[in-house]
Amino acid sequence: MYCFARWKRSIRGSVPDLPRGSRYLVLTDSGRDSNWCVLECHADTLPPRTTPLPSGLIALIESAKSFPPALALASTDLRRKGSRDWEPTRISDFLCRALRHHLRGQPSSGYFLAEARETETGYVSAGEFVWVLHVRYDSRARCRVVTWVANDFNVYESPARDFKLPRSLITVPS
Repeated sequence: MYCFARWKRSIRGSVPDLPRGSRYLVLTDSGRDSNWCVLECHADTLPPRTTPLPSGLIALIESAKSFPPALALASTDLRRKGSRDWEPTRISDFLCRALRHHLRGQPSSGYFLAEARETETGYVSAGEFVWVLHVRYDSRARCRVVTWVANDFNVYESPARDFKLPRSLITVPS
């Protein structure tokens, strides 16, 4: 079940305004200090103080779960281009456009699955396959860096040595 919830802020940080003990995954929000977030709730009924997502957005999110880079990149787009004051309708419209764009680009995206060699607790376990968006050489660190998508549909960077990659992607330029 997917819904919008307002952020509840305290000195300990921000959490979705849900009943205590609710199980959820924050899929995205509209940027720093945003008022609303998009959640996947693990409940049989819509939690109080939440607003359901439009059916079209739900269908796109479900499609993107089969291609996580689309959801991660749409979320990144929303955080970068959105505003803290955006209401659910504006967030929905933006996410629908961004998800369609990234899903339609899948055939030529170049993204691929790679096996993790290392465990980063809460993000990836050794042996798990994650979507790699790109590999680049970081001249400051003097190594290849992988940009990848975690199970929480966020984009992260790690050293290339943390993944089993084709040799052509990890050869350091001379």
